[in-house]
Amino acid sequence: MAASERVFYLLDLRAEIQDGKDELKHIQRIEFKNVHLHYEEDKHALNGTSFAFEKGQICALVGPSGGGKSSIINLLLRFYDKQKGEILLNEKDITNYTLKSLRLRIALVTQNIYLFNDTIAENVAYSEEFDEARVLQTLKEASAYDFVQDLGGINTVLQEHGKNLSGGQKQRIAIARALYKNPDLLIFDEATSAL
Repeated sequence: MAASERVFYLLDLRAEIQDGKDELKHIQRIEFKNVHLHYEEDKHALNGTSFAFEKGQICALVGPSGGGKSSIINLLLRFYDKQKGEILLNEKDITNYTLKSLRLRIALVTQNIYLFNDTIAENVAYSEEFDEARVLQTLKEASAYDFVQDLGGINTVLQEHGKNLSGGQKQRIAIARALYKNPDLLIFDEATSAL
């Protein structure tokens, strides 16, 4: 009974992030204008952050732990919204776009890799339509092709959490997964720490 009450309570909660109405077809430009974000009233993750970059550019966010780098990523993916300022995609406020179309255009590779007890091919093509040639191409682009061949090819079954791979190999599979998605924006959140 208690579990059912909790489930129904959660189902009745209103989502904090409201979905936009416009479809995001591509990302040409990202701009943060005077963005503020705080988790507690007196603790700011971002305090007037501004920057911009265009498609094709590489942008590196460097700073100490707690400096707001992951907060910027979370704002771009709209896991939560800013309190003040503007985040613009293609000169339009990020909140105007549907969450689904926004997240389809962005791929995130984190340092914590989640691999499934399935084939390497299925781990790369995860949630996308399977295309063997595309899997092989993204493995090459992620410098994973050679070690995958040494393991027995793309139909090799990985152990839960990729226990039969090294840390660097797991990260290369995750990079291949992100590339397979063919995103407009590819984000690495300390994803190359074991490479």
